[in-house]
Amino acid sequence: MRNLNKWIRQIHRWLVVPLLLAIIYLLSVTLLKQATADLPIWLTITAIGSLLLLLLNGIYMFTLHYWARWRLSGRAR
Repeated sequence: MRNLNKWIRQIHRWLVVPLLLAIIYLLSVTLLKQATADLPIWLTITAIGSLLLLLLNGIYMFTLHYWARWRLSGRAR
């Protein structure tokens, strides 16, 4: 189980990279006042997809702490 948690945290860290690149690109296009209507669809999918995966990973990591504490309290009884 500990190895799975390590992989989940590593995946969570690496999912930030495409999201960050997409945000930098979108900000640069917006700041240069170019038309945002002709953005490539893959860029939008990358940003939304990585946000969704980050959300799922984040929820898992957030609840993992409480789940482990709940398991430990069950053993004490």
